[in-house]
Amino acid sequence: MISRRFLLAAAGSLALVDGLGPQLAYAATPPALPFPPLQPLSFRIMRKGAQIGTHAITFAGSQADALTATIDVDIAVRFAFITVFRYTHNNVEKWAGGQFMSMDAKTDYNGEAAYASVLRGKDGLAVEGSKAPHYIAPSNALAATHWNSAELRGPMINPENGMLLDPKIADEGHCNVALASGASVPATKFAWRGKDNLDLWYEPSGQWASLNAHAKDGSTLSYERV
Repeated sequence: MISRRFLLAAAGSLALVDGLGPQLAYAATPPALPFPPLQPLSFRIMRKGAQIGTHAITFAGSQADALTATIDVDIAVRFAFITVFRYTHNNVEKWAGGQFMSMDAKTDYNGEAAYASVLRGKDGLAVEGSKAPHYIAPSNALAATHWNSAELRGPMINPENGMLLDPKIADEGHCNVALASGASVPATKFAWRGKDNLDLWYEPSGQWASLNAHAKDGSTLSYERV
């Protein structure tokens, strides 16, 4: 069975669970952020050489105006043609003028429901989730959905349960990362370290290229971009 913490760390739209408590409000509006190319992203999720799921992100609108990112994650672990574990995550993230404005995310973890809701108001980012009572997040916080590498520069909000995250991020330099086709693209690797560990790769354009999550049982959950 795949552990809950492993999936929280790995599924991209999901984040890590080293959550922090409610923070003081920062009402000032942050400056507009740079964006990667707003092209649809699709990954296959691999574990021990087998595909166990998919992760897709689509975009509507533009950076200059209103932008909506729709995120869908579907994981199924089967044994002898029987599904023994199922995970789904559906998330709608909205931006305006290069600023993160809101998020509405719902998750089903093998029958257990979770959610996260974010809305920017005059006092900052109002957050509520299945593991987070209502609080005001720092105004520069972003959803930890990984498609925009700007998330690595500050606090993040866990899209599964609303908890505030502040992992340690390290730039590990340039390399090539493999795609599902077998081709490779140049990218920069970032190490995300906290109670769980991730590796993230981004192309020079800022496009999200790959993700690895490392489980305590020694296995790795890998994203291969299609």
